[in-house]
Amino acid sequence: MIEVNEEIIGFLKDLPPPNRGFNDYEFFLKGAVYLENQLQTYLTKNGLSAHSFHEAIKKARTANKSRQNKKFLNALDTFRQVRNAYAHPNNAPQSTKRKWIKFINIIESLMNYKGGQLFPVKNIRNRRVFRLYLAYMLAWEHIRCIAGNDDGYSPSTEILKAYGSALLNDDQSNA
Repeated sequence: MIEVNEEIIGFLKDLPPPNRGFNDYEFFLKGAVYLENQLQTYLTKNGLSAHSFHEAIKKARTANKSRQNKKFLNALDTFRQVRNAYAHPNNAPQSTKRKWIKFINIIESLMNYKGGQLFPVKNIRNRRVFRLYLAYMLAWEHIRCIAGNDDGYSPSTEILKAYGSALLNDDQSNA
């Protein structure tokens, strides 16, 4: 069994509730690092290597050409594009938020759930952030699993526990 990187646990614990200082710039810059690390592990397992997140996504496409994998890698590429836009905030397009919603929608479609139903908060911005957190963690878990490192650690469950019904009820009463 491979140990979970303590940094991802720290990243998960540091995620603020959306109404208490969500920083999308920081989230995408840090989050991309963990996704890329997992993707690099997956490539290594398949005898491949890459020097960048973009190259890793391209090589992963060659390793597995299933339709579901293509959609998943499209989601990762969308996440990468958002990260790149935030890395150069002066050049960031106005459509950056729409792109990260595209990432969420692809992951939700692949996992066959609707985040709007899981997080029925009134404040749409908060709901989007909850959905982003969950979609991100599901993507991280998926890469970890296909890389052969599935050890039962489930950050998506942690997200659901942290932002589940008790917090949602508080958020709805404050909205």
